[in-house]
Amino acid sequence: YIFDVSVASRRPQMLDDAEILAPEARACHVAYLRQPQFGLGFQGAGAPMHTHHAAFNGLFVGSKRWFLLPPEVAFWSFSPSASWKQS
Repeated sequence: YIFDVSVASRRPQMLDDAEILAPEARACHVAYLRQPQFGLGFQGAGAPMHTHHAAFNGLFVGSKRWFLLPPEVAFWSFSPSASWKQS
């Protein structure tokens, strides 16, 4: 699983065909907007269970399974993401 937080700044042309968030939405609803992050992985790859503040996540190609929990039971894990599919 590859996760790169700086690829968009090094290769801005990767985003030429993708409007991540409409300009009017950015102007009205976003207080802080980070550079897009890039993830690439094979089937079953992915980040372990984790928490973070509000985020916008999108998928350009392929499919992805999301495991979401209510904030009151969310937690950090070191278990591979594939283990969540099995349990």
